[in-house]
Amino acid sequence: METKPFTVEDGWKLQWKTESPIFKLSAHGSARRPYIGQRSEREKVLQWFEVLEPIVLANTTNQHGTAVHPLGGTFYLKIVATGPWHIVLTTFKDTKDYLDVPYTGAP
Repeated sequence: METKPFTVEDGWKLQWKTESPIFKLSAHGSARRPYIGQRSEREKVLQWFEVLEPIVLANTTNQHGTAVHPLGGTFYLKIVATGPWHIVLTTFKDTKDYLDVPYTGAP
């Protein structure tokens, strides 16, 4: 099954449950990929329409799980399962700051 396309901001996660013995979940679409520095008009267009390879979020025999993706964009989900399943999508803000970065020992 494929879902309708949806647009999501950076930082999203999917929590899933299934009764299927095998569960495959992938996201397909366009991510808003960060470009560093000045961007040409072409790069601005590509930023919104760059098609990515499918993002595999689950390929498992587990009956529940969570998958996280940092980049927002417009996606649709493809689900392969032989039994019932349920998916919940939520977004989260990146709260990482300099205190979250591990100490490297550098002076």
